[in-house]
Amino acid sequence: METIFSKLEQQLQEVFPELANTLNPPATEAQLMEVEKVTGLQLPEDLKSLYRMHNGESGYTGLFFGLPFLSLEKALQEWNLWVTIAGDDSFASIDSTIISVPTGHIKEQYANKKYFPISEDGGGNNIVVDLDPDTKGQKGQIINSGRDETTRYVIAPNITAFIQFISAQIDNQNYVIEKEETYNAWYLKQPANSHFLDALSNLDLPYGVSAIDNDLSLKRDDFNFEELSSEWKDIVTSSCKGKVSSDAVSKIKILSLLKHKIEDISPLKYFTGIRELILSGNPISDISPLTELSDLKILYLAKTNVQDITELAKLENLVQLSLYGLSLKDFSALSEMKKLKVLGAESSGLTTLGDIAKIKNLTDLNISNNQLESFEELTALKKLVRLDISNTNVNDISFISQLTKLKDLSIYRTEIKDFSPLAELPSLEQITCTIEEFMVIKELLPRKVRFGISGEMTEAQKEVWLRYGAN
Repeated sequence: METIFSKLEQQLQEVFPELANTLNPPATEAQLMEVEKVTGLQLPEDLKSLYRMHNGESGYTGLFFGLPFLSLEKALQEWNLWVTIAGDDSFASIDSTIISVPTGHIKEQYANKKYFPISEDGGGNNIVVDLDPDTKGQKGQIINSGRDETTRYVIAPNITAFIQFISAQIDNQNYVIEKEETYNAWYLKQPANSHFLDALSNLDLPYGVSAIDNDLSLKRDDFNFEELSSEWKDIVTSSCKGKVSSDAVSKIKILSLLKHKIEDISPLKYFTGIRELILSGNPISDISPLTELSDLKILYLAKTNVQDITELAKLENLVQLSLYGLSLKDFSALSEMKKLKVLGAESSGLTTLGDIAKIKNLTDLNISNNQLESFEELTALKKLVRLDISNTNVNDISFISQLTKLKDLSIYRTEIKDFSPLAELPSLEQITCTIEEFMVIKELLPRKVRFGISGEMTEAQKEVWLRYGAN
């Protein structure tokens, strides 16, 4: 690390001394030991070597192409923030939105106590050293993480390779420097983007590693662009940003085809690396081509013509599913979706909860606008954090006291007369109901929660609601 970073320092002194001069003096061994003691993490040797040279930088010029190299003190502050989030069950459902590239290298979690932040953007996003990689990953790999970073990339296999990446961009003159009276900054020239994290999707990553992108091994040899319909040619061309090839198609992770008037989805078999797929609002009935998408994690089928979801049971990695507005008679496939965490089954023709009750990992469930035979089966879903049973025929919510992790409940326009079981929910934070229901429920709860109001309010009612929220 010493040799590699010394080269980078020399380069910076030549092309951007304003940045080189912001690097802090070395961290002490005592500071490094204290960080490891507080975090319980064993920092990689090359990371510690870097801190022995410079304990981060002063200011926000941004060693990492606009993002600052954090001192150990600031890194520890960022770590503490994320540790609190990592231990909060209410964030568990967000895990379902996280996608990793390459697949299997990064654990798909919103927050992880074993991420050590080395940079932050001031908006809740970080570059971190990943000390808890997935099965194919490498301990110490450099990844992006944070509030807006739903797609996580392995930027480099370690901090040494990441520093080499920065040095290589200088060698290739792939940077732009801006100098103003009040600030200095630099960015990558290609791909052009003023925020380094936003450039990751267009970089050839991980840096310094060959043949790691296992997603390419999934590409199909039978891809033939010319055989596609004009509609699908447009979709492929747009998704590949003009660089059409089997490799490019297999690399696509997120695809939105919302209201594209598509009936035939058979070309999706070429999108072998897809992780999130939006098919809502299309006249689709046959979803068998989806079985080719083994890594599919998030699927939206809302407002389509799908009447049979049996094939979805073959999607072993499915974590989030929307069935809103479908006319289904058989929900048995849901019972086989062991990894499913988020399910939207509102207005779907659902009448019984037996199959859903078998999905033990569910954290978010929307079954609103359905008429059900019983709601008792919900007691089996011990991990539920969010539940929507509004616009249903539920009249007895005694079962709800067993959902001890429930934090967010939508319960408006039901047949419930007795709301007292809500007082037994230790984790409840948010209730969405009508103003009339609010007037009753607020008197029953042992502590205050947030109320969202569905429907209209008179001025007098609104005043009571606002006063409750303000006190």
